[in-house]
Amino acid sequence: MTTLTPKFQSGPLSVTETMLRFRGRRYKLSHIENLILKRPLFLMGAGIGALIGAFGLFNADLLYWHEQAVLAGLALTLPMAAWPFGTLYIHSRTLSTGEGSITWFHSDLAKAQGAIEDLMVTSSEIRHPAD
Repeated sequence: MTTLTPKFQSGPLSVTETMLRFRGRRYKLSHIENLILKRPLFLMGAGIGALIGAFGLFNADLLYWHEQAVLAGLALTLPMAAWPFGTLYIHSRTLSTGEGSITWFHSDLAKAQGAIEDLMVTSSEIRHPAD
């Protein structure tokens, strides 16, 4: 049995020539149809931060200055804390639901997505050589 060297690896996330692996889940690259990379945690953090900020603004006359500072800090910290994370949505013909997802650091997911796309292009060129 031969082991393939990873084209990309970061922690539990690795991409080889045939597989995408993440924490016990494995996806064959030949079955992946498309990949979408988004930041849904940032949107949630920004929304909750906006609500906390609005609460602090509308109730500023009832709050002490240190309570206002805590609310302002929370309103700014939530989106900043969620920014480094992303979700890679994987659409595959073999998944029963049709879609899988991996939530991890956005920069690592972007590199993994690039490696997968490069491998998919390379494998399609091997299967369909230019005339």
